[in-house]
Amino acid sequence: MTTAVESLRTHPLEIVWDLQTADSSLLARVVTHAPEVAEVMSQYRNECPVAHTCEPFRAGPFFRPVGHARSFCFSTPRCTTVAFKGTEPFSADFRAHVRRAWLDRPLLEFSRLDYFALEENEVYLAVTVEEALTAADVSARFVGDYERHFGRLPKTPIPLRVFRVPADICAAVIESSKSLLSDRPQLSAVRRTSALMRNGLAVYMYYYPGIPIRAAHALRQFPGAFDGQWEKREMSLQGDASNEVEFDIDAAISGWLTLLCDILELGYFPTTKVHTGNCLQLQNVVTDGGFCDIDSVEPMNRVTGTFDFFDALLTAVSLLQETITSVMLEGNEKVLGNLSWVAVWQEVAAQLRQRRANNAALDPRLEQFLETSGMNLLRLATNTVSDERERPVES
Repeated sequence: MTTAVESLRTHPLEIVWDLQTADSSLLARVVTHAPEVAEVMSQYRNECPVAHTCEPFRAGPFFRPVGHARSFCFSTPRCTTVAFKGTEPFSADFRAHVRRAWLDRPLLEFSRLDYFALEENEVYLAVTVEEALTAADVSARFVGDYERHFGRLPKTPIPLRVFRVPADICAAVIESSKSLLSDRPQLSAVRRTSALMRNGLAVYMYYYPGIPIRAAHALRQFPGAFDGQWEKREMSLQGDASNEVEFDIDAAISGWLTLLCDILELGYFPTTKVHTGNCLQLQNVVTDGGFCDIDSVEPMNRVTGTFDFFDALLTAVSLLQETITSVMLEGNEKVLGNLSWVAVWQEVAAQLRQRRANNAALDPRLEQFLETSGMNLLRLATNTVSDERERPVES
């Protein structure tokens, strides 16, 4: 791990999105809960910190945890973090990391470069302007709704600022990866990457009310994950395995279930089946019970019809069930997988029923599924699907 202070420098970058401009009321409320946000935003108003290396490093309050391929963090005195996502193209070893990802491509699978372009709609080790602006806008609306409803900040990223990456750095990204991306007439990662980068690259700056260590990094089930095993311990801030912090898996799972119920009570789905990545996946749930990449959330009022509502609810429960199964049932997924789905749904339903008893207002369509159990729930689900299939097609 790099420890020299020289592993970090600042770079003047154009601001293309700012929470103060987008929603000054939300920023004021965020600062009330987390006063450290105002100080960091003031410190980096006209410039953005960038790292010299894509490797894990430690430089004063800055650190890149092992396994975080696209972001590094600033640690505040309150043990919270401000993350800078997308500065890797500035790094001296960016080209080497891109080539290494290509050389490490497995048989019968995409290289990491192709995978991110074709499956995730992302540029490897970079963030597009469109991706950053979408994350900032969607996350700001969600966080604002959450804070107004619950009176506290969610354990999710809170967008602060989006910087534009200069054109010469964008050109270098294209140059370093073009010959390594697949370019077949039927499906071209080169063309996909060019389309994704049509508006340029960005750095996404966000606040997280804790330490955003992802569960997948410990399980080594996601590109860039560190070479460690899932244990009841958490990496330290700097990713130094010799300085471990006790980590409670049961508390993390409880936090994920509670945050899912918060999202549903608020009138959102964490995702629908149409997504390129979502906050419930193993690589996006945080070991402190939070979620990252919450630009996958979808307001329930945008999901029309009982069928699509049920589909989104099933998607949410199924995705979290898959994540919890990976954590709790390693080696027994096939035997206990179906039981874990039932367990997750029962926990979610029980929490939501308790909230309803405490006068929480839930979407009526969600109420319908909470009021039904056992074989009647299965009949309701079957009828929901059948009704959609039998609905007349409008000309």
